[in-house]
This record gives sequence, structure tokens and C-alpha cells, in this order.
Amino acid sequence: MTSEEPDPAYTGYTGYTEDDLDGLHRIVVWAMLRHVSRPPGGTDGRPVRGVLAPPGRPDVTRVVLWDGADTSGSVAYDLPLVHPTGGNIPWSVLVAVLRALAVRPAPADGPGSVRDGLGIPVVDARDATLRFCEEPSYDLGDALYSAVSMFRSFDGGRREGPRLGGFLRLDSDTARLYADPEDGGARVGLDVSLRDRDGRVKGGHTGLMAALDSLVRDELGWTRTEALDPYCASVHDFTHW
Repeated sequence: MTSEEPDPAYTGYTGYTEDDLDGLHRIVVWAMLRHVSRPPGGTDGRPVRGVLAPPGRPDVTRVVLWDGADTSGSVAYDLPLVHPTGGNIPWSVLVAVLRALAVRPAPADGPGSVRDGLGIPVVDARDATLRFCEEPSYDLGDALYSAVSMFRSFDGGRREGPRLGGFLRLDSDTARLYADPEDGGARVGLDVSLRDRDGRVKGGHTGLMAALDSLVRDELGWTRTEALDPYCASVHDFTHW
């Protein structure tokens, strides 16, 4: 095992500035916080110990896993923020990749493995991430987290627009998100789908995320349903997004 050195392969981020990449890294930092006590792989997995920005490697986020007690058993995984063919890799993909790695940790002392400046073994997870992009697979926790994440700013600031006031799983396919309009209007319930049209669990709600503010502000009338809910003034169907 050798000490970590700059890797010339970490240059595949044409079209992204270092500020762009820094923003993507910060999103992953916030997304991984929920896995500090709850392992991404479930009870059989390992929790997140930390999320780091590797020096000199702006297109990579480094996530450290451990057993929750002994830091000497830590292993770090380098996850790419951008795809070689273009476009950023969504945080939901990186969480799902980490889930598989948390259940089946890579050997810390494998061929070509290195240690960072803190002595943590580092494993290159770029190939595992790109394979997942070809055949993605999410769980319902990913889908629900994606849905509620529409209401927050991942950089730690307050997001403009409607605010999340609660959520409720309605069944295995649908969740109701309780939203408080930015203008101070009555709380509304927004029913969103956790699966796509083919029945696969969603890893992101990018279309709805882009339209959410205008929908809540201007277009609640035509989405209103007959459902009655004591926790909000009206319920609206956004499951087609």
C-alpha cells in the first residue's frame, strides 16, 4: 500500500469549473449526512464516517465508511461527480452506489490501493459508479428522500419557494408532501409518485423539482383532488410528474 499521490486520470470534467464541481461535492455532503447513523446498506451495511474533498481532485467526492466504533477499520471510496460522456452524476446515484459498497466493502489492502494523509485506505469507485449508471437500482428510501429534497437547499442556505411542512407515505408507490406556500397561504398536500411509469423506484424528481415553485404558486387549481386531509387545506395530484 502506497501513500496517495495526484492521479492524472482525474481530469475528465470538461465543461465544469472547479466552482461547479465544488457545488456538486457540497450536495453529496448534505445527502450523506443521513447515513452517519443509518448505514446506506441497511442493517448489514456500514455507516458513513465522513465526506471529504480529495486535494487536487475536484471531480471526485471521497466518502469514508467504518463500523461505527473502530476508526482503524475505515475505508474511503472515491466517487466521480461527472460522467465521462458529459453531465454530472446525481447525488442519488452516488448514494445508491455507496449502498452496495457498504454491504460488500472492498478490501482495503487490494492491488494498487493507497492511503490518504490521515492513513485511511482509499478505493477508486469510479468503475462501480459508471456500471451503476448503466443499470440503476434504487430503494423507496431513495425515492422519498429525493422527493422531500425538492424543498431544501443543499448548500445549507434557506431555499426560496414553498417549504416542507411534513410528509406521509400513502402506500408503496405514493407519498404526500405537505407544503407551505411562500406567500403564506394555507398548507397543501402534494401527492407524488415514488415509482416511474414502468414501476421502477425513482432515484430523482428532477422534472418536478424544476417546476415545483411555479406549480405551487400558480397552478394548484387544476391539480386539486377530492381527497380530504385534516393536515392540510387541500390535496393535489402531482403523481404524473
